[in-house]
Amino acid sequence: MSIGLPWAFSIRTAIPPTQAFREVSSRHVLLPLSRGSNKWDGKTNWILPSSSRHCLKASESCPTTAEKNAVADTACSPGPAAAGAGERFPFQAEVKRVLDIIVHSLYTDRDVFLRELVSNAADACDKKRVLLEQQGEQRKKQGVPWKGSIRVYADKAAGTLTVEDDGIGMSRQELIDHLGTIAQSGTYKFAQQLQQKEQNLTGVSPGNASDLIGQFGVGFYSAFLVAEKVEVISSRWSSPNAEGAASEFPEVWRWSSSCGQTFSLHRLDAVAEQKRWQQQTCQLHRNLQQQASKTSHTRTLQEREQQQEHQDAQLEEQLRQPWTGTRVVLHLREDSDDYLEDYKLKDLVKKYSEFLSVPIYLLGERVEYERVPDTEGATSGATKFKTVTNRYNEWAHLNTQPPIWRRPEETLREKDYVDFYKATFKAYDDPLAFLHMAVEGQVSFRALLYVPGSLPWELSRNMFDEDSRGIRLYVRRVFINDKFQEAVPRWLTFIRGVVDSDDLPLNVGREILQKSQMLRIVHKRVAAKAVEMIQAIKKQSSEKWNRFWENYGKYLKIGAVEDRDQQEALASLVQLHSSHSRSGLTTLDEYISRVETRNRSIESGSHPPLPDGSIAKKQKAIYYLAAESRRAADDSPALEGLKARGFEVLFGVEPLDEFFLASLAIAQFKGWPVVDINKADLQLDADEAGGEAKKTDGTTVTEQQKRFEPTDFATKKIELGGLVEWLQQTLGPRVHNVVLSSRLLTHPAVLVQGQMGLSPTMQRYMQQQAAAQGVSEQKLFGASLNQPILEINPTHPIIKQLDMMVRSDPTSARAKSLALELLAVASLQGGYSLEDPGGFAKAMIELLRREADRYLKERSDKS
Repeated sequence: MSIGLPWAFSIRTAIPPTQAFREVSSRHVLLPLSRGSNKWDGKTNWILPSSSRHCLKASESCPTTAEKNAVADTACSPGPAAAGAGERFPFQAEVKRVLDIIVHSLYTDRDVFLRELVSNAADACDKKRVLLEQQGEQRKKQGVPWKGSIRVYADKAAGTLTVEDDGIGMSRQELIDHLGTIAQSGTYKFAQQLQQKEQNLTGVSPGNASDLIGQFGVGFYSAFLVAEKVEVISSRWSSPNAEGAASEFPEVWRWSSSCGQTFSLHRLDAVAEQKRWQQQTCQLHRNLQQQASKTSHTRTLQEREQQQEHQDAQLEEQLRQPWTGTRVVLHLREDSDDYLEDYKLKDLVKKYSEFLSVPIYLLGERVEYERVPDTEGATSGATKFKTVTNRYNEWAHLNTQPPIWRRPEETLREKDYVDFYKATFKAYDDPLAFLHMAVEGQVSFRALLYVPGSLPWELSRNMFDEDSRGIRLYVRRVFINDKFQEAVPRWLTFIRGVVDSDDLPLNVGREILQKSQMLRIVHKRVAAKAVEMIQAIKKQSSEKWNRFWENYGKYLKIGAVEDRDQQEALASLVQLHSSHSRSGLTTLDEYISRVETRNRSIESGSHPPLPDGSIAKKQKAIYYLAAESRRAADDSPALEGLKARGFEVLFGVEPLDEFFLASLAIAQFKGWPVVDINKADLQLDADEAGGEAKKTDGTTVTEQQKRFEPTDFATKKIELGGLVEWLQQTLGPRVHNVVLSSRLLTHPAVLVQGQMGLSPTMQRYMQQQAAAQGVSEQKLFGASLNQPILEINPTHPIIKQLDMMVRSDPTSARAKSLALELLAVASLQGGYSLEDPGGFAKAMIELLRREADRYLKERSDKS
């Protein structure tokens, strides 16, 4: 038959309708409602120990049907009146002073109080679960699976917030020991005891100890971050007897403190607490059944009835047990009333505790709008309708998202990973790739990494935005932080994912990680696996790889600079422009492959001669050129000597390219030197140092003789020594040095940098950094960033003309003007800014005027 239970839902049982009560066990009786009643009609339905001194009477007054929507008043009450006089105790271990530290210094974000209280509640439930599992076969035979829960509810009228659990609870002495002394973590002691006994226990699954969250014993006191008074109502669980029945109601104690020097203890009415708990449990069960019925349309009626019958049987068995657990009631401060709002509590629970194994429920207000006929002032004709607002309180299950990273990879489908990604990171598009990893060893952790399908909006403004919240750190499934560069390298900012470990050390407030060897291991393993995931994208799909590179290529360049362990792997993925092709990008591996192929053909003698008729030489380094654009790189005077030799040059045309290539120049890449061709003293091949080359007709001639006949390069240095010295004096502080160039063919001069100098692009970046901080470049970076060296082409007509002018009159104003114009042109071609653009413009106008005068004179002479 069906008997009524609180909150208007029914449980199917085998109780005969005429039976006033029946013995459930030797210790419990069930008092049913009237036959067929689906309401609370004043006849109680409580399951109580038959030998209890506090049995409820059938005539005892209970809530009526009209009171069903006043759940919050029942659920949120701090607790029944005390059954005995209270006792007052002083705090131990200078708790007052320590509490001040906790409230004002230990925690940086007071939101974490809810994380700590929920984590403590989860610990209590896990402790009870572990102890029940120790009973082994006895409970399996009885078929009584224990299912605890955590319930969170607020009372706006009273200004209280409550966190309640069905866990192991605390006795009077435990309340004194654990809440009266700082850093007396019951969880820590329990884990130690469990580890000592584990080898002798049966029915206890491995890792139970590590599932317990508490470590330091101070988390509870974070409640005083938001509360002016805290009450803890607790009832200690004890093992059932041989028949599986619990003993009489355990004592219920209320601990309370206002963060002062003392705390008080009161004993409460256990029967009244049992009644309150049963009301709450029944309401929760009814809500969950109603919610399940709305989402079970695919099931048949028979399946739904069977499920409901099973759930009702579970509830009936649950109600036979006395309540044990803990209820923490926070009397909030005036500035903390926002924690009474449903949306705030929901957000915090989902943020910090979404993946706890114990179900977490929030009692919140639900609003529904119903269209009903409007009977007021109704007249003949069409029926009018009005909208009625219905408000009632309802339990909502918050942590419905399972921590799939803790499941074996073979049990998950791709859809499971995608659904988790969208739900957890509020994404609308599918990820480009994902990786599930589990690491065992010196430090054990699990991780789930995702590459977003598109660049997150916050990273489009700042590639290292602190609010990007990419990878989230969990310790024992409790959220700790999402800003922890120590565990995840900075270049992985774009990655979304979770890292969960039982081993990572935390500070006392459990907000930040402590630096340790374990942390460095996590850092290296996560980075290595992320690189593997990116490499897999490149191998699997060119379309996905192109999308990845467009969105996240810059992070790989930063990674190659900052992450020495992964530098070579990341550098192999970076794509750059090259003189090999005017379209498309190339990788360093592709570059090296082409160079090695060319070198092999030169060795075999199958490579064709160069355009000038000389034999090609092997390329011995990776050459690169930093420029503002691809076009500027193609037109650079520094490039022409390498192009004439048939050498391929990489172009760094983006701001990060030079950082990336310069870092390789220090460390080399797979044994290849990486050379900036815009640096002075560029050595292109051994022949320039006196080696020999052959023309196609077989005659031997040095490279210098080929380019500078009839004199060699050393002779040119002597001949132009006076000009070089004059240019150094004339250009003064504008250049660091003036030298002859062996790389130029058609250009008169090129402006390069010394070995410690920076390119013009990098100089501008550094200047912006200094300006942003309001200091000079020298003060910020410690030395001059600009070391310009002017290289002149000794065979160019302009240089020959300037040499003749200086020889005839070293003080010539025209010679000085020509030298300044030569430097200005070289600066512009090198990407530098002119110190005197107005002066350069006047010089160009004067040059054009002289050309115009010459042209007009020629026309006049002809006429």
